[in-house]
Order: sequence, then structure tokens, then C-alpha cells
Amino acid sequence: MPEASRGAPNPNMRYTAAEDWQVFVYPRVRSGHDDFFALSTDLDASSYWPATGAQTSWGDARLKECAMRQRPKARGGT
Repeated sequence: MPEASRGAPNPNMRYTAAEDWQVFVYPRVRSGHDDFFALSTDLDASSYWPATGAQTSWGDARLKECAMRQRPKARGGT
């Protein structure tokens, strides 16, 4: 875990799969919300990523777009 940030929270994501939670918390390295690209890439490579991948849900498809850098910028949680 990175040290607690001051001001805005460190980039983070919680992903559920069956009965498990995978929690990512990264230090702030890139500008804006672009650290989310690294979080998405690591999720995509993890054992928690579903076998059906981006077809699992709308949200999984958006995460895959970020993992593949198919978006010019990552956006906030909204």
C-alpha cells in the first residue's frame, strides 16, 4: 500500500469476482486520472478477470478499453 495521500485519495479500484474482492491502490504518478490505465491493465492480467472478459458487462468493457489504452484519457469514477 502506498502512503496515505494528502488531498485527493490515491488512485484506487475495487473489483468483485464471485465471492472475492480485489482492491488496487496505487501511488499517484500520472496527471489527472491516468493512473487508472495501470490499474485496469493489472486487473485485466489478474486471475480475477472473468473468462468472458469485456463481454461480461458494460463496466468490464470500459475497463478493458482502459487496459488497452483505447481511450485518450482516463476519467474519474463518475
